[in-house]
Amino acid sequence: MLKTLSMKNFCRSWCLFLFTMIFSVSLFAQNEKITLDIKSSPARAILKEIEKQCTFTFVFSGSTINSGKITSLKVSNERLEDVLKNLCKEINCEFSFVGKQIILAPLKERKESTPQQNVVKNQTATEIKGKITDDKDMPLPGAYIKVKDSNVAVVSDNNGNYQIKYGGGEITLVVSYIGFQTQEMKVRNQSVANITLFPEENQLEDAVVIGYGSVKKKDLTGSVVRITEKSIENTSFTDIGRIIQGQVSGMEIISGNGRPGDQVKIRIRGETSLQGESSPLIVIDEIPMPDDYDINLINPNDIQSIDVLKGASAAAIYGSKGSAGVILITTKRGKEDSFEVFYNGNVSTDQYIQKIKGLTAEDYKQLVASSILYNYEYQKQINPNVNKDIRTATEWGVVAVSNYFGNADTDWTDVLTRTPINTNNTVGIRGGTKTASYYASFGLTKNTGKIIGNENKRITGNFKLDLRPSKFLDIGFRVNGTNTNTLTALSMSQVYQMRPDIPAYDEAGNYYRFWSTGHNRYLDNPVQMAKEAPTKKREFRYNIDGYARINFSKNLRYQFTYSFAESRYESSNYQGSYTYAGSGGYYRGVNGILDVNNGYTTQETYDNSLNYTKDFKNQELAFMVGSSFNRDTDGYVSQNYQNFPDDYIQNAIYNATKWNYSNGSDDASAYYSFYSRLNYKYKEKYIVTGTVRRDASSKFAPAYRAGTFPSFAVAWVMSEEKFLKSNSIELTFLKLRAGWGVTGNNRIGRYSWRTMFDTSNYFDLPGSIPISIGNNLIKWEETRQIDIALDYGFWKNRITGTLGVYNKITDGLLFGFTLPLSAGVTSVNTNMAKIENKGIEFDIRAQLLEDTKWGLNVGFNISANRGKVLDMDKEIVGSAFGGTSLGSTVLKIGEPVGLIYGYRIAGIMSDPKEALLISQKEVGNYAGYGRYYYKDLNEDGKIDALYDREVIGKTQPDFYGGFNIDFRYKRLTARMMGKFSYGAQKHWSGMADQFHSNLYNPSNTLEYALYGWTPSYPNTNLQRFGAGWEKGVADNYIFDASYLKITDLTIGYDLPSNFVTKMGLSSVNIYGAVNNVITFTSYPGTNVEASTTATISGGAQDYTVYPLSRTFTLGLKFMFR
Repeated sequence: MLKTLSMKNFCRSWCLFLFTMIFSVSLFAQNEKITLDIKSSPARAILKEIEKQCTFTFVFSGSTINSGKITSLKVSNERLEDVLKNLCKEINCEFSFVGKQIILAPLKERKESTPQQNVVKNQTATEIKGKITDDKDMPLPGAYIKVKDSNVAVVSDNNGNYQIKYGGGEITLVVSYIGFQTQEMKVRNQSVANITLFPEENQLEDAVVIGYGSVKKKDLTGSVVRITEKSIENTSFTDIGRIIQGQVSGMEIISGNGRPGDQVKIRIRGETSLQGESSPLIVIDEIPMPDDYDINLINPNDIQSIDVLKGASAAAIYGSKGSAGVILITTKRGKEDSFEVFYNGNVSTDQYIQKIKGLTAEDYKQLVASSILYNYEYQKQINPNVNKDIRTATEWGVVAVSNYFGNADTDWTDVLTRTPINTNNTVGIRGGTKTASYYASFGLTKNTGKIIGNENKRITGNFKLDLRPSKFLDIGFRVNGTNTNTLTALSMSQVYQMRPDIPAYDEAGNYYRFWSTGHNRYLDNPVQMAKEAPTKKREFRYNIDGYARINFSKNLRYQFTYSFAESRYESSNYQGSYTYAGSGGYYRGVNGILDVNNGYTTQETYDNSLNYTKDFKNQELAFMVGSSFNRDTDGYVSQNYQNFPDDYIQNAIYNATKWNYSNGSDDASAYYSFYSRLNYKYKEKYIVTGTVRRDASSKFAPAYRAGTFPSFAVAWVMSEEKFLKSNSIELTFLKLRAGWGVTGNNRIGRYSWRTMFDTSNYFDLPGSIPISIGNNLIKWEETRQIDIALDYGFWKNRITGTLGVYNKITDGLLFGFTLPLSAGVTSVNTNMAKIENKGIEFDIRAQLLEDTKWGLNVGFNISANRGKVLDMDKEIVGSAFGGTSLGSTVLKIGEPVGLIYGYRIAGIMSDPKEALLISQKEVGNYAGYGRYYYKDLNEDGKIDALYDREVIGKTQPDFYGGFNIDFRYKRLTARMMGKFSYGAQKHWSGMADQFHSNLYNPSNTLEYALYGWTPSYPNTNLQRFGAGWEKGVADNYIFDASYLKITDLTIGYDLPSNFVTKMGLSSVNIYGAVNNVITFTSYPGTNVEASTTATISGGAQDYTVYPLSRTFTLGLKFMFR
């Protein structure tokens, strides 16, 4: 009895408690106070402001308030309920409190009576229940579920569950939730209906970062492209450079040479400098990074979005650093009223797409022996006394002994390569309250190179804290760091060039030691070098920044930002007495040699900005003014130590008995800036933006230190005009915009305008010598750019894109003007050239399918850029072998930038007597029997670099671009990314190297050399293998570098929520991926994208034989809240 009475009392108490709580919530809602002063603002914005001032959140369908706009709403410390009554009158809806949600619904849903309503009311009720989740299978509490054409509606509970009664037959459930697309589902005679909602991607309302601020995408006047968090998350690449490739029109990303840790090369709308920096400025959370910053150092899991400023009207706000474009990276912050822990990890392995192998020992011996024989036969034409027996012959005082060849047959590719296992892990937390938010992550990435001894390990840490102690003050702090450890032992060239007739180990299992025939030189064992003598490099980079923002009023705020960045590196390489260098090969009497390099860079930035915004009838105004001061330093010390008592333990610096040499430098520069921007919008249709920035840099002489960089842009939202709004059903958005701007380039040498000296000795007497001649007349490199573009959207923006053209002229390009030898230095910097880049860009994105089961989105972009030299003091020609920064390219007035410059092959010297006659015409080159000879273009009887070279190819593609496809079926997702380029050419210098060798100690080569000319194999266009180097770049190794490449294929699966919740998690995703899936190209080299770091000629020559790898990845993501 007592038990029964207790249970009854308990139930009564519980019911009373629930009634009290419900009543309390209602009273609490009535008592919360709201203050608003709104003029001409969208209803969505007002709801967000109300949410900030109360403890409730709004739930509504997009159609409820999408068109709602409030012209005026002013309340002061009024009850929430009263404010909602006034607001709902304006947007024709009604509200109700359900838990912590405020449900908004159109008035007509309550007032219209339909036959369906009567059916639901009068018939025997049928119950249907289910769960409302998002596209990640996370429950959506407070979702609004309604029977279409009736007033029957419910709200999902905290777990997303709902139940609703209807009168049987077929009905349609309409489900809506703030920030998600409204979904409809037909239901007939069923008891369970689970419904998935998808994020409402209104891209035009998204805020886009434009530098020192942000605007809505629909209000952009400049050329800015956004890469969203979703695009970043849905790939398996671990470096940002490869993630964003092919996603932005006008931005070309070259993947590098395939080695672990290699940087990518980024160009936006062509080259903008001859010897300065042509890579875009990297800005992270509004802090410009140092010039040497590697974009791949950022952990992709920390990135919220990436905005690319392409046009000068957009980039001019960064003045002297914006000429090559700007990449703005926004990292993740804490979320208000939330807490989550996340993890993303994967393991991968690599497989060579094209395996590189040297010759077998038999082929190698035959090739080398025949080459020496041919060489002697040719030499006999000069000296009949030459003995042709290679075992006893004397050539140039070098004895060819009987053990010229070894007896092994070693495949060094198999010996020195491996199947790597790479790992990538990131773990973090994210959360916050209304007054504080935080974000922290830790990442560890380890890439093991295919070649033994090559490794790259990266540790990243990121912490961000944002505080709002009062409505007048916001403060924040961020610190992130990256620690990178790299081992570099061998290049792929060293692998395949190692002689195959030499074994890796002797019979006792020790490293084999081999003294080469000829001049008594010891050959380093590559296995031992890889394992015991790699170059070790460690770099630690960190950034600390903080801000304080004072909100004087809703319209006026001031912000101060401070940032400090530092990078320090140390590299060392010890070569013991078991190596050629460490046993006196270069320095007599040496027993071990140690090279040590230490360097650093720092950057300190102070920013002040004042922002004012004002909305009044049909008009919006935003004005910003600011100042910035920046100081950066860098330096290095390089030292060489010799003679160590032990190769393995006592080989530190303090163990050395001899210090051989050292050198180094310390540099510094500074600049200050003043900048401002004005944005004005009228009637949501006409938009004007103007900016101006003035920079002063210590890198220029006092008379030319300062530069002014203005920009101006306008936009006309044509889709807001009545003649388009009323007559076009398909057209959703159409905007015409145009911009003009000026940017500069101060990313050049710090002391180009000053004459520099260095210390030197002469007969052991100290002194100084000039190392550069100053020029106090050098000015800023300035880029003027015009953009015209059309942004479009059709069928409720399911299809969006941009079509644009641009013209970019860079004047006053700095280059080293060659001086006569009597000057004592080689060149002096001067402003001597003007180039033009003009082009067209097109991109389109289409949401082809999106419902509860299926999803299909595609994106495509294509660009064409034409770079041309407009003016120049004199023709600048790269050296025959690429000795200048222009390498194998040439600049000619009126011609494209980056033309490949070289010799024309006339044929192969197939007769010894013919070879003898032709060799007398060669200048600085040994022309041999069976080798190429060149065309004498000016017919002066000799071949030289000055008069006998011409344009033999072009590095600029006719067009390039990228594409992506996103597919979804229920919980299964797939993403494919790719890019393409057409019309560029490249000189495969790596192949040219396969046909010559030092015959005293000949290295191995690739199989191409087997198909070179011989008397028994004369019908070929390849020269014979032998002594004598190439004269320079020639047309026989110029190849078409067009390609179509599938860069990434990722497939993921979200585990069901009922299974995930049992593990105590919120979401789990398993994914697999393949990188570098397939490349379609006729280019014969190992990597069609291979390039050098040279500014203009980087894409002209391919020295690498390091093949690209296809990467296979398996990963796991999970989160719990």
